[in-house]
Amino acid sequence: MPFKPPEAKQIFKIAPGVILFMLAAITSTYLYVNSKMSFTIISPGIIYTSTTILVFVITRKITSILSLLLYYCLMITTYFLIWIATLYSAFFAFIAGILTAGAGALISFALADKFVTRLSFSKRNIFIIGAASFLITDIFIFSFSNAFDKSPIQYIFNLEYSDRTLYAEVIFFWQLLVGAKLVFTLQKIAKQDT
Repeated sequence: MPFKPPEAKQIFKIAPGVILFMLAAITSTYLYVNSKMSFTIISPGIIYTSTTILVFVITRKITSILSLLLYYCLMITTYFLIWIATLYSAFFAFIAGILTAGAGALISFALADKFVTRLSFSKRNIFIIGAASFLITDIFIFSFSNAFDKSPIQYIFNLEYSDRTLYAEVIFFWQLLVGAKLVFTLQKIAKQDT
């Protein structure tokens, strides 16, 4: 099925959710890069999950507070476990990071589908979108560091290269891409319901 660009009316329905996820991605990245506390390891997961709940509330997809609480706890736990798996597989992060980012996106959609609202989504596409965040970061690291000696996030925050800068870029792209896909999926469901 060929891609059809959204109509103007749909753009106004989609834009607030995408903007929320962009703000979440920026906030998560900023806190991760600039905070010295150990809490920063889990804060991007808390920010992303809280943003998904806000989007569910805005789109009126909440069915029960208990299910939402369970979703929240499982999402934070999943985020933490995926994060640990990514960090411990850092010696082959190029491949492992792509796999864990894809798995994280897939699990986040599966949890939303089970506990919040029924989502119609392609597991393959969601995995690819999550994995793309790590792949985009790898491409930026290799292309910018060869051409400019620094990646974009190092210029933005005036940082030296470290694992922290690499993961901050992944956080930004993952939250933006996966969050935007969630908004588009919710909009598609709302359109089918009408």
